[in-house]
Amino acid sequence: PELKPLHIGWRDYDTIILGSPVWWYTFAPAMRSFVERADLTGKIVYPFATNGGWPGHALKDFEEACKGAIVKPGLDVQFDESVLRTSEKDIQAWINAICR
Repeated sequence: PELKPLHIGWRDYDTIILGSPVWWYTFAPAMRSFVERADLTGKIVYPFATNGGWPGHALKDFEEACKGAIVKPGLDVQFDESVLRTSEKDIQAWINAICR
């Protein structure tokens, strides 16, 4: 889909965190539009995907779509209805790894 322009100075950031719900085993179409248009060359990207049971290949797809970026291990955030199934400990560990 067409996205409204983001007026962000990407050059000011070395690390980018990208998140998306899983849609048909991959990340959402709006996120695909974003990564296809954003110049992430040389940026460190940490992806995460939210899902209701299986992340499909969303995290791998982030890796392939973020051309020129250094894509770090992503996080699968799983829900069952409205209940968070990914442990808060695992989420915090992922956040701590980014903040080092």
